[in-house]
Amino acid sequence: MHDPQQLYDRELLLFGAKRNAILELCEVQRYGRDSYGDTDYVSIYGMRPSDWHAKGARVLGRTAVECTRDGLGDAIGNDVAAIAAKCPATSRMLVVDPLLVCGQLTKLL
Repeated sequence: MHDPQQLYDRELLLFGAKRNAILELCEVQRYGRDSYGDTDYVSIYGMRPSDWHAKGARVLGRTAVECTRDGLGDAIGNDVAAIAAKCPATSRMLVVDPLLVCGQLTKLL
């Protein structure tokens, strides 16, 4: 059973006991609620946590914190697309991944 007094925050999921633990749905939702006031905060792959969890997807504690959730991925992709649209036409393409080190850019152009 989970301690109802335990705060599900970055500290617990990145550096605490839950870092390498596979989170249950209620834990993912608690992280969203405790940290951002939104149980659906960790929306990934176009789905809310209850949807991706029902399909069998699971995340580790650290992944819940470090993943690029849909809202952020969309914002990054839109910014990159807006900049690319201003570039002169060319037959060559250059792709810049600002998150290459962590491999989190999921949406580009």
